[in-house]
Amino acid sequence: MNKELLKKKAISLELSLVQYSGSKDDILAVKSSIVKLIDRAKNELIDIPMDIGDVPGGYQWNNSGMSWPENIRNSYHDFRVEISGGLSDAAKEFLASRKEKNI
Repeated sequence: MNKELLKKKAISLELSLVQYSGSKDDILAVKSSIVKLIDRAKNELIDIPMDIGDVPGGYQWNNSGMSWPENIRNSYHDFRVEISGGLSDAAKEFLASRKEKNI
């Protein structure tokens, strides 16, 4: 687990959630349920990856995440991936190959 990268993803998610002023119950539920985990990640207190399904807000993500504002959707997804151990080597290679093709 890359604690520094997780910290960056946590800060990004926190900023996205702080900027949100809407009234969608699912986002507000994620906001309240994940704040302690974000704080732990920002303070680099997470040593063991979590199962991605155990990250708070998973239910809301599965049921309505694609309708969230883009910054929240992306930062929440990135945080979940990173706290669960990050991208696999195969996924990193695939993304690198796609980036090279788009140059």
